[in-house]
Amino acid sequence: MKVISILFLSFLLTACSNADEKHQDQYFNKVIDNYFGNYDPKEKVWIDKPMNKYVTADVKKSRMSFGDFENIQKKLRDDGWVLISSHDSFFEYCLDKKLYIGVLYPINPKHYGYDGEEIKYENIDEWSVGLSYSEAGVKHCIKDEIPVINLD
Repeated sequence: MKVISILFLSFLLTACSNADEKHQDQYFNKVIDNYFGNYDPKEKVWIDKPMNKYVTADVKKSRMSFGDFENIQKKLRDDGWVLISSHDSFFEYCLDKKLYIGVLYPINPKHYGYDGEEIKYENIDEWSVGLSYSEAGVKHCIKDEIPVINLD
């Protein structure tokens, strides 16, 4: 009886985690279209693995104004995304720990994130959007949880 209970419990846990992963996977694939779809984004998939995903999208500034992006920011907040940084025309949001979106409105030849890392973009006349998913958690979304190890 214990064996049957353990097998049932492990099956239940596996089924729930697979359903959750599938839901997050489906949501990830709709994020760019959901928030930027009205502005004809040019999307490029860089990584598409079950545990890690990374997509970029470019949107012409002539199609999406800063006012339009303010409406997108409101929609992001309403949908549970949390603004983690707004620095140097670069806006970063997390949805829980596994989903991250960074949106750059380039106005300078170089832009930098909150951590000092240069934000790369290709065209100053286009918004640049980066979307990441990691089953283990995206570094920007778990930065306060990463333990610091002192080497004495």
